[in-house]
Amino acid sequence: MSLVVDPPKVATPSPFASSFARRILGFGVWFAIGMAPFLGKIQVPGFTAVVAMYPVTMQRWLIPLSGLVMGMIAVTIEFASERHHLQRTLTRWFMGTLAAFVVSLIVLIYLYKGVVTGVEQSVRLENDHIEQFTQSVVTGSTRVPSPLPDPECGCRPNQAASKCLVDISLDPANIDVCFGSKAVSTATVDLALVYLVLTGSFAAAVGLLMLEQRRRRARQ
Repeated sequence: MSLVVDPPKVATPSPFASSFARRILGFGVWFAIGMAPFLGKIQVPGFTAVVAMYPVTMQRWLIPLSGLVMGMIAVTIEFASERHHLQRTLTRWFMGTLAAFVVSLIVLIYLYKGVVTGVEQSVRLENDHIEQFTQSVVTGSTRVPSPLPDPECGCRPNQAASKCLVDISLDPANIDVCFGSKAVSTATVDLALVYLVLTGSFAAAVGLLMLEQRRRRARQ
C-alpha cells in the first residue's frame, strides 16, 4: 500500500516580495530586451553596435554581461531619481561620466588596434557566390612575440599577426601557442572591461540627463 502525501503548501509571498520580484524582472529582463539593439543582440538596418567589433566568441558572454550592467545602471538611476539633487551635483556627476566615456573610448581605440587582428575570410553561398568578410581575433599583439612563447608555434618571431593566423588557422589552441595564453587572456579581459565602461558611461549619461530634466520640471 502506497502512502499518499499531500504536497507542502507554498505560502503566498508578501506584497513587498512580489513587487521585488517584478522589479528584478523589469530591470534585469525587460530593460535588457529594450537595450538589445544597442547591445548588438538585435540587428538594426544601418546601425552597427560597438560589440560587433569584438570576436564572436567574446560576444557570446559579453552581451549578456553588458545587459546585466545596463540593468544595474537603470536601478541606480531609478534610486537617484527619488532623491533631491542640486544642479551642481548632477553637473559634477555628468562631467565625471563624460570623462569616463571619453577616456574609455580613447583606450578602446588604442587597445583594439594593438591586441586585435583582422583576418580576411571567405564563405561560399548557395548561388556559388563567394562573400568576403573580416574576422576579428584577439592575439594580444600585432606581431608574433620574440622569442616565441612555445617552440611548437609554426610562425616566425616578429611575423605579422595577420600572416601568422593564416598559417596556423584560427584554432584558439594554436593562437595561445604562438602569442601566449596569458597575453591573449589579459587582452580579452581588458577589452571586456573597456567595453563595459564605455557603454555603461553612455547609459549613465542618458540617465543623468533625464534626472536633470526632471529636476527642472519640478522647479517649474
